[in-house]
Amino acid sequence: MASLVDDHQVLQVLVFLDPRSAIGVLQTSKTGNFARVASSKELWLAALGRVFGLAGKEALRFPGSDEKDPLRAYQQWHAAARDVGLQAACSSPVSEPLPARWVAAWSRLQRWLSKEAPEIEETLRPPFQAEHADLTLEEVFPGRNIHPLVKGLWSIHDGQVLLDTFEEHLDLKAYTAPDSRLRRPTQWDGLFGGYSVYEHHVSLMLLPLEAALSMTTLLREKVFREEHASKLAFAISLAPRARKFLFVDVADGMVYCWPGDSLELLPMVPRPGVALSEGEA
Repeated sequence: MASLVDDHQVLQVLVFLDPRSAIGVLQTSKTGNFARVASSKELWLAALGRVFGLAGKEALRFPGSDEKDPLRAYQQWHAAARDVGLQAACSSPVSEPLPARWVAAWSRLQRWLSKEAPEIEETLRPPFQAEHADLTLEEVFPGRNIHPLVKGLWSIHDGQVLLDTFEEHLDLKAYTAPDSRLRRPTQWDGLFGGYSVYEHHVSLMLLPLEAALSMTTLLREKVFREEHASKLAFAISLAPRARKFLFVDVADGMVYCWPGDSLELLPMVPRPGVALSEGEA
């Protein structure tokens, strides 16, 4: 008996459903055009674009994999999203794509933290919730195009739990759910190292977005004035002999270090195509 709908019509139906529904079709329909379309390259490339914002070869280029099948690639991205707590978001219709590069990066980092530094993993906050924030990137950087990678940094984890000293001496704050069971960190539980690794301790704390915006506003008023107007302070260390700040340029995503003893920000990596001068290598 001929099917009442052709492959193109089935594709149009499945594209508008969430990926979980297409998986359900695969599990229940083994023959016919529904089964054929539910495993098709076109359907899963569309799902990779809608859920993760990926297109073309990038959609199949999951870090560390040479997978060429879109369905398998989607399953890998889905597993990474599940690792960072976004399973529900990628299994249902989404209003905007998930930040794929941050999903991959946080997935690898959390696997390492859970094995090597669980005490640091316990300080990671849930994703940023704009409805609980008093400041936004657009308010602190009016008229600037915010780079998608900068916007996405806090969409997986809204930084780390604030140190008591950050709240008491810098008046930094970030919304915390009343039922939160996150661990209060010590000054050596920072997520980043870079120039601030001393005696095998990592000391740079990833700030919650609201705290990062407050810190940036404070430094503008007290230190930089009109300098570095596109830079956001996103990680800090106030440890003895290890006072450092990390900044990111919200326009291009370049990261800088500031030791606090001048107005100069030092690039953490050279810009593409820029040679190191003598003495910098």
